[in-house]
Amino acid sequence: MKPKTVIKSGVKIGKECIIGYNVYISENKIIKDGTIIEDNTIM
Repeated sequence: MKPKTVIKSGVKIGKECIIGYNVYISENKIIKDGTIIEDNTIM
């Protein structure tokens, strides 16, 4: 699986549902509004 960058509002990732504005999925980290809220090393 290649690293992705997704910029969306209300993004569902696997089991987790992240709802909010400016949700970035970059490489292994989920970044919301410039803050790392989760580190998904294994996806």
